[in-house]
Amino acid sequence: MTADFIKGRSIPNMNMDNSKINDLLCMVYIFFGKEFLEEDGENRIQKLWKRKDALATNQLVILGNALNVFATSHSKWLKERIKDIKLEKKEDHKGDIFEIIALSMFSIGGQGVEPTKEDAPGIDGIVTCRGGAKCVLSLKDFGSSRHKRYFNLKAKAIERVISQYDFKKNNKNGAHIVIKNNKFPTETDWKQIERKLPEYLDEYFSGKPISIKNWSINVIDIDQLYSNISSKKRSYSFFMSVPCHKNEQKNIESKIEDACENISRHSNNISDDFLRLLLIRVPEETDVMSCVQCVEQWIELRPTASVDVVFFYQPTVAQDKNTGSYIIVHCILNASGKEFATNHRFPTWLKKFGDKNFPIVARSEVGMWTVVPEKITYLDGSDALDHYHYQRGLIYETPKKNADGSFYGEISNPIPGIQIFQLFDLGDGNEDLIIKGNFPEGSDMELFQ
Repeated sequence: MTADFIKGRSIPNMNMDNSKINDLLCMVYIFFGKEFLEEDGENRIQKLWKRKDALATNQLVILGNALNVFATSHSKWLKERIKDIKLEKKEDHKGDIFEIIALSMFSIGGQGVEPTKEDAPGIDGIVTCRGGAKCVLSLKDFGSSRHKRYFNLKAKAIERVISQYDFKKNNKNGAHIVIKNNKFPTETDWKQIERKLPEYLDEYFSGKPISIKNWSINVIDIDQLYSNISSKKRSYSFFMSVPCHKNEQKNIESKIEDACENISRHSNNISDDFLRLLLIRVPEETDVMSCVQCVEQWIELRPTASVDVVFFYQPTVAQDKNTGSYIIVHCILNASGKEFATNHRFPTWLKKFGDKNFPIVARSEVGMWTVVPEKITYLDGSDALDHYHYQRGLIYETPKKNADGSFYGEISNPIPGIQIFQLFDLGDGNEDLIIKGNFPEGSDMELFQ
């Protein structure tokens, strides 16, 4: 009998029954082991296992599903990958998790996939199509850029300033603060906003706000946004937005061209009966449609290059408007050479094998998937595309009282990063009782670093 791995966890709406979710969590438990999962470490799988929120559960189920694909057919290869994953340091995440997940996405709809051996540079797997034709597959994982990581670091420092600000001295329970810049901030800009924000808030609440060069700041009394705000504890919500670094998209597209060049070079001597596939994971702030155009132009200019279909994979966190649950949406779309020069090898492959073997499918069976890039919007309605965003908040409400003397209140995570708790004042010198939920701090995904 399988242990209950769901107990105590928040379960997202994944169109999957609880027994299946439990079985996939069990796969993670079996392959990574109780001792590793429960030790106090910084490995991203350990961190996900300790978290009980729905976003963490969603990621663990994605991993469990991928492990399940290879558990029997390629267990030796899988155990080697897991051995490497366990040795990962926080600052040295490698691509083993992505390799397992990305390869598993081709094991669907009658297709099969086989990881390649270590002596196959540039090629990560062999895909068998529904009709038996073969494809070589290369994987590239382009996570958040150093510019995005730098932004997150700086935004977190600004949040720390807000979380420590004494709103009480201005007779306030807290505030919602929106900070924006119309260009990617310089180091001087960051230093200024971090140093002068407390002064700005002091002046704002006194009715004569100062300006901070290059920054726009909007402050709203927290009581205007949320009901029954507790006076016992500081509440705040914070949203920051800046344009992506000017080289962000250009750097991604340069990496894409390098990836096309790499698979073309390594598969050049492989039989033309094998289609050449490339799957690239891009971060959520990337303009995927521009990436598709980049690949199509690259192939069009190189009709004899050995790359035929490029899949772009962009996982993002989105909120289900009907249930309020947070789920991972897998956007998978492709660019191919079939519309290009007649001397390209792809049309020949299609004529020979295409009827039973094409289209080739890549898809996640966990969460939602789409071929349309997800439009992510934030609390102020702004679009995530071409911008870095940071959104956090801790809201403490006082429970409402029923006519019979009982109390009620809602703990919720209305938008990514914003958590609403209920604070009970027990009086008589007793410590306040805070009721919290199993919510993620934000929408970042440990699985896709």
